[in-house]
Amino acid sequence: MKKILTLIVLTVFFFTCSETVKEETAIVEESPCRNAKEFHFSGYINDDVKCFNDGIQDYQRYSGGEVEGHEAPIGRFVMGMDTWPVNNGDEALFIYTPKANTKDVEDIKAKLPLGELSLEQRQEFLLRYRVVLDVADIHNMKTHQLNAKFDNDSSINIYKIEELHDYLFYTGTILKVSMLISCNLYDRDNNLAGKIRSGDFTGLIYVDDAKDD
Repeated sequence: MKKILTLIVLTVFFFTCSETVKEETAIVEESPCRNAKEFHFSGYINDDVKCFNDGIQDYQRYSGGEVEGHEAPIGRFVMGMDTWPVNNGDEALFIYTPKANTKDVEDIKAKLPLGELSLEQRQEFLLRYRVVLDVADIHNMKTHQLNAKFDNDSSINIYKIEELHDYLFYTGTILKVSMLISCNLYDRDNNLAGKIRSGDFTGLIYVDDAKDD
């Protein structure tokens, strides 16, 4: 009888431990970059865990001014993570906001509403993922670039926006934006070439709205 009870106890202990291990593994998979710095991307690109951390492994913030064609002050902001110095195999990710008045905090925030964005709202965003193939010539380096399509198979959930003032000696307003992203990635020939899943992204937008004294 003692042998039977001992076997039952050991069996229960074994399965309890097994379930505990499974639960801990699941938590790790949902949070692949637990030690990420404040400004970062963490998630899955082509099912591989990616952690782009500010100040770690030479990653740098790439945070926004006006980009692409515009009639000032209307333009986009670009946020992202890049490396410097650039080496073969380095990765970078850039997110471009919808066009807005780049000197008007309220207009920018209106284009970045909190919550799950609709298809129409998502399609105003751009996302580019780049891998460096050959950096022998820094001015003409070869890269493999993929672009996102924010279509019915995508999602953007903006879950936090903070206003930062007098940050790092910057006299204007800085918006700190955090969002969750999922999307398919396409090459230059518009062929499906990858995907981003559960991407948790935080970036900064520098708004030149400082009032002259």
